[in-house]
Amino acid sequence: MTQPTTHERGRQALRSACQVLFTILISLAAIEIALRVVDLRVLREAAGERSLSYHYDAELGWAPTPNSSAPVTTARTIQAKHNSLGFRDIEFAPGARPTMLFMGDSFVWGVDAEADERFTDLLRGRIPDLAIVNAGVSGFGTDQEYLLLQRIWPKIEPKVVVTSSLAEEAKRQVAAYLEGTTPTSTSPGRCRPRAVIRRRYLTQRCFPARRCR
Repeated sequence: MTQPTTHERGRQALRSACQVLFTILISLAAIEIALRVVDLRVLREAAGERSLSYHYDAELGWAPTPNSSAPVTTARTIQAKHNSLGFRDIEFAPGARPTMLFMGDSFVWGVDAEADERFTDLLRGRIPDLAIVNAGVSGFGTDQEYLLLQRIWPKIEPKVVVTSSLAEEAKRQVAAYLEGTTPTSTSPGRCRPRAVIRRRYLTQRCFPARRCR
């Protein structure tokens, strides 16, 4: 009996991953609709943003501090630990397996969830033929995710990139600050990068994000 080649096994793994992802995306869409109906304000991102171990980043606005670890409290208290790349994930090690990279905001990062409870960790156990990487950053908009993807692409070299976009992110594209974190006398806030629109198109060049006081 002919054994499947490495290429065929890779295609089978990607096909299985796509089927699982379709189920997950449908589930996430249903969860978002439910959250919008119930309006659980305690789950909103601003509630936990102030306790995250993030630092100023001139290009992205803010980014998780590499190799940091801290408790984060929103609806529950969890332990957040970031690897050497600043991801809340296991340490990335390039290998022979194709890489599936997940980009997103706190839903991908795992607000109110321990690391092993997140869908990316569960997916890693179900599709061992793929290297799953979680690059979610709490509070990010789609523009920041794109800038982060450009930065980490040479290191990760993913075969598949999956983004999780919520309705909240559409508002972030035109905001100067992350919602709920406008600078005050007691809080520095979180400033966002600003893009440039030329000839009705959004350019890929963004101004350095202002350092909030």
